[in-house]
Amino acid sequence: MTVTPIEGEPFRFHVQSDSEDIHYLVDLEEHDGNGWCGCAQFQFRCTPALASGHKSRCKHILAAMEHQKKKEP
Repeated sequence: MTVTPIEGEPFRFHVQSDSEDIHYLVDLEEHDGNGWCGCAQFQFRCTPALASGHKSRCKHILAAMEHQKKKEP
């Protein structure tokens, strides 16, 4: 899964799907640091979980978080 930072926006990334030729926008600041993703899993599974008070992240958010962690000094 390829994670590409968006220049000038330290918490936003384009994350390539591992099963399709598509990139999803991921914003790690949304939902009080839980993150947001444009993929279907986030929209249909994670969003309802967040609305009921549970943390929920898709694999694209997790990949962006891991990428960001590796870049920190």
